[in-house]
Amino acid sequence: MPRFAPRHLRPIVRAVVLAAVALIAGTTNTARAQSAAPLAFVLEATRASYAAGGPVVVVLRLESTAPVTANARLAVGAEGSPLQEVSIVVENAQRRALPFRLAVQSRPPRDDDFTDVTPTQPVERRYDLARAFDLRTPGVYRVRATYRNAAVGPSGRSAFTGSMRSSEITITVATP
Repeated sequence: MPRFAPRHLRPIVRAVVLAAVALIAGTTNTARAQSAAPLAFVLEATRASYAAGGPVVVVLRLESTAPVTANARLAVGAEGSPLQEVSIVVENAQRRALPFRLAVQSRPPRDDDFTDVTPTQPVERRYDLARAFDLRTPGVYRVRATYRNAAVGPSGRSAFTGSMRSSEITITVATP
């Protein structure tokens, strides 16, 4: 971070620098959702193309420009599931949402599910979309995710509450 920026402007400068780098680098397969808090929810493909019938791994990441306590469990479930922090929607080329195939049992968040997310300590989880969605058919799929937390922070500490929807990424599933 440049030292010429006053401390209160450094998160803004950092965001502008990151946006400029992303613009210069061109299109990536990363989608960010920014909230009013310094927290961002990132959905990122780990590869440009995946083999049909194999794992289709994406990265779910909470990033922050300033320290913020967040529910870092990142439990994944179907859209509208009350006890999951992350819901994922996968659409085929015809823009039809694929059904979420897993029956997920979960619990309410506990104190140890919360952590401080800082600029140097993001929270990240890899998730295999092929576990929950039928991605055996080759094609182009659109993926977006929503992070949602309504639980209060541990032991009276405040934590991020609200939701953030990532932008859409595109993944390609090819014949093996």
